[in-house]
Amino acid sequence: VGGNADFDASGGNITLTDAGNDFVGAVSLRGAAVSISDRSALSLAALEVGALNARSVGALGLGNGSIAGALVASSGGGAITQAGALSVGGASSIDAGTGAITLSNAGNDFGGAVHLSGGAAVVRDANALQLGTLDVAGLTATSGGALSLGSGQVGGNLVATSQGGGITQAGALSVAGTSSIDAGAGNITLTNAGNDFVGAVDLAGGAAVVRDANALQLGALDATSLHATATTIGLATDVTTSGDQTYNGVLVLDA
Repeated sequence: VGGNADFDASGGNITLTDAGNDFVGAVSLRGAAVSISDRSALSLAALEVGALNARSVGALGLGNGSIAGALVASSGGGAITQAGALSVGGASSIDAGTGAITLSNAGNDFGGAVHLSGGAAVVRDANALQLGTLDVAGLTATSGGALSLGSGQVGGNLVATSQGGGITQAGALSVAGTSSIDAGAGNITLTNAGNDFVGAVDLAGGAAVVRDANALQLGALDATSLHATATTIGLATDVTTSGDQTYNGVLVLDA
């Protein structure tokens, strides 16, 4: 299709999965369960669907609109982006291969867990955000409420901001770069025994509890209380809290 395409199934399913499909223009979709594939890049536009499975072999634009159920997006290595706010009622599985994932619209609302696989990933939710399994080169996650960082690996830096909601995890996290965790007035609870924060960890929030299976290097700290567990715990600066501080491990000052 050389131009734009508009498919309206009036509540029925839409299945456009032939491997030879090539939608050059933007594709608008209205229907129940929707599956669409493109042999190259795919640019979606307005969405009003019950569920969406979108696959491309190149850049994948997820458009904007509402998905009542699950979202599955796979780009075969191309970047995955959006044109406007997305509302997803179910789980989201976003796989960009080695491509970047940029879902940073301030109006996004991901109702279910968001699984991310790709290069540098940026995801934002106007409300609470629950991440699932992670396999990304870097991660910036921003929520307007509680933020769960899920589990998995971040090959570079982690930046997590919850704007006052608690920040937690669902399983072990491995972060190869630095970590900046800002919960505003919310608590930070990153206590999985399998965690591995390789770079310095900055913490801002209420009560902060962090654990590392190996050495833990703490950076800038602004929390009401701090409880840290690791084989060795490095403090780059003096730590002042209104509440108590507990260090379970060998403490190294001025690290």
